[in-house]
Amino acid sequence: MPGGGGLILHRVLPDAADPSHLMITISAGGAYATEDGGETWEPRNKGVLMYFLPEESQDQPAGQCVHRVVRDAAGTLFQQHHGGLYRSDDDGQHWTSIAEGLPSDFGFVMLAHPPRSGTAWVVPLIADAERIPPDGRLRVWR
Repeated sequence: MPGGGGLILHRVLPDAADPSHLMITISAGGAYATEDGGETWEPRNKGVLMYFLPEESQDQPAGQCVHRVVRDAAGTLFQQHHGGLYRSDDDGQHWTSIAEGLPSDFGFVMLAHPPRSGTAWVVPLIADAERIPPDGRLRVWR
């Protein structure tokens, strides 16, 4: 089921060190990677929860609503998801929530620090139904 933006390709993340390695993200689809130049693809969504499903079904290999994925200088991936904020230190094989301390884990804007690893910025929004910053004040979180 396509999200509000439709079933669209959000991001293409090439690996500068290995041209046969590529990650793509799709709205209402998830993150997928190839390590053989596109011959085969695998989902990279382990640990990304789909809060709209029953608890026992939330960790699915496909169907996530990825809003943004960025890669920092060391290769760490950061993901802004429809219902979460995540980090992966193993090229998307596993994702861990990093939303603790934020006013919301919903949003679209995300940027990784170009030369410094382990740093990303996000702009949290209240929720899907209220796509405005908490308290009506634009703030950037690191």
